[in-house]
Amino acid sequence: NCYPLSPPLLQLRGREIPAEAYLMSRVHHPNVIQIYQLIFTEEHYCYVMERPESCKDFFDVIQDRNSAGNPLSEDEVRRYFTQILEANITCEEKGVVHRDLKPENILLDLTNDEVKLIDFGLASEIQEEPFESFRGTNQYMPPEFMKTSKYDGCEATVWAMGILLVDMLSPVISAFEKPQHCLSMEPRIPQHFSSEVKNVVYMLLNPEADQRPTLKQVLQHPWFSMEV
Repeated sequence: NCYPLSPPLLQLRGREIPAEAYLMSRVHHPNVIQIYQLIFTEEHYCYVMERPESCKDFFDVIQDRNSAGNPLSEDEVRRYFTQILEANITCEEKGVVHRDLKPENILLDLTNDEVKLIDFGLASEIQEEPFESFRGTNQYMPPEFMKTSKYDGCEATVWAMGILLVDMLSPVISAFEKPQHCLSMEPRIPQHFSSEVKNVVYMLLNPEADQRPTLKQVLQHPWFSMEV
């Protein structure tokens, strides 16, 4: 991929490099797309990146399966969601928040049936002070930002994972019909799913940011070790 030389750029060892490349290079995980090399020309910079031999946009996977009358099973959702969860845990351990989680930013490697988190163009370093500008897709905006115009990156990641989980379970019915509905309504989850996964959704989509579990705590929920 080649891009025009433009902000945001970071200073590293006396040289300006794209923030996206720097943040991606900090995270090494099998479920995060890897960047191998950064090449500069006078007007562009180019990424040499990992590219699975056979892959598909995860949004298309979800939609195509649903259109064919064979939506992802809860068991499949759990497997893919666990991989995305573990990828984001590693990101946070390396001081990085993705800030634009959604199916379109996930790739399914068809050779091994594993997902990879891609597109760190809106990612940031974790900071102590709240973020005061929202990056990402409005559907994934956390309620605390709607109320205060501020949010913690890690707490917002937990919220985004909740929206993502519902998108994976039910591509036709989103968690909230409109983003602002999260301020006054509970998330919508189709009744036929297990009570355990519903409980995970409610944990992730707690409207009180400081009462949400961490990503590591989420992974300890019994749903991740059950068979459907």
